[in-house]
Amino acid sequence: MKRPKINPLVFAFLIPVVVIIAALALVISRRSAGSDVPPLPSETFTENPATLRGNVYSLNCIIDRQLAQNEKGRILAVRHWEKQGRLAVYVPASLNQNFEIGQRYTMTVRVQDNALYVESLQKF
Repeated sequence: MKRPKINPLVFAFLIPVVVIIAALALVISRRSAGSDVPPLPSETFTENPATLRGNVYSLNCIIDRQLAQNEKGRILAVRHWEKQGRLAVYVPASLNQNFEIGQRYTMTVRVQDNALYVESLQKF
């Protein structure tokens, strides 16, 4: 019994379509990742950070400067995209990220010991 031959043009069409669909799914999943995390209430954090202890938030920010660094991580001063003022965040060395002043990030931060600890980040 002979197998029917598949036209090579079908493969030439299907492969790019599958690649485009996979790329779109990846972009959409990256945008929605972390969307279930509420934004950091920065006013509440600056006034009384103890009320937020243990909670996880998202923070859209711009790198302002590096305040300190050692083998365990670094402390950065960041500015919120839409709001005034600066916040300090601790970035552990395990995230292995290079920072430049003016770069935009979305960070997932946890409030601990009256400080913001970065759990994950995404550069824009």
